[in-house]
Amino acid sequence: MMTELIYPVDGAVVSQLTPKQKHFIRSRNQWGDLSDRVPVGESPIDHSLPEPVRFSWRTGEEDALFTLWECKDDGTRSIIFEQCGGSEAQIYNLKTGVTYSWRVGQSEVRWFTTEDAVPRLLYVDGISNVRDLGGYRTDDGYRVRQGMLIRGTESDLRLSITEEGKRTMREVLGIRTELDLRYPEDVRDRTVSVLGDDVQYIHISIHAYKKLFSYGAELCRIFDVLSDDRNYPVYFHCYGGADRTGLLAMLIEALLGVSEYDIRLDYEMTTCSLFGIRSYETAYMAEFLDELNRYPGDTFRDRIHSFLHCCGISDATINKVKMLLLTKGDN
Repeated sequence: MMTELIYPVDGAVVSQLTPKQKHFIRSRNQWGDLSDRVPVGESPIDHSLPEPVRFSWRTGEEDALFTLWECKDDGTRSIIFEQCGGSEAQIYNLKTGVTYSWRVGQSEVRWFTTEDAVPRLLYVDGISNVRDLGGYRTDDGYRVRQGMLIRGTESDLRLSITEEGKRTMREVLGIRTELDLRYPEDVRDRTVSVLGDDVQYIHISIHAYKKLFSYGAELCRIFDVLSDDRNYPVYFHCYGGADRTGLLAMLIEALLGVSEYDIRLDYEMTTCSLFGIRSYETAYMAEFLDELNRYPGDTFRDRIHSFLHCCGISDATINKVKMLLLTKGDN
């Protein structure tokens, strides 16, 4: 029996967003009936998890090797997954808007492209609300590099990352630095990363919304971390990856030139997670935006830039962050 590749079909465009996530992105803050998120007497349903890319095939080859490659902009390709035996596989955390090729045993090689859609949601077993800041287009023609800055939740107190989740962080996402934004009482005496001894652990506690404007020194330290290429890829988090994490993501995205529409989308995607609705239409977000409007600038991006300047963050540091995180390519 010759090997028959069934799915994805050759040339397919494959989505990694679920129908509910797509509905939320289209409607923005109009999730509809939330009853399926918190069923009576049950745990909340986590809608922040992405859709895997599913592969299926038929083969007569014993222990046929399934191989998946990422196709690079320069025409080369690299193996990102291999599996021996079976007739199906499901793969999480592929990049968005990227072409991949695959084969099983001695079969033909097929290719497909992941849908060029943001945000790039990620699956890490044991934790929630994880996504890449990469993939967004900027107003001046660049794109934020994928796989450099990952935001999400804590993993060692109320949520507990599994060994498989740690493997995903280290080996699939390649995390080198854990940047912990939690309050000191949550961190307690932690000095090493829960992800492993080979992951650098940095704790810089901040607050969110209007209180963030009192944390200039801490923001300086954070941007010093982000301006050092040796620290990447970076995983940054607070407790739920919603407020402190969301506001830091907003500052970074604004500096990079991501549109305010997409910045708002990234902030509000927490609504799909276990941590409740996040919206621009709240009193605490209004207080943050009112305070931000005290800073000079014609645009949201300009005012963020002015605020960070007032914190003591130099243009040299900001430009280094931009150099590390922006690309003219698709990855």
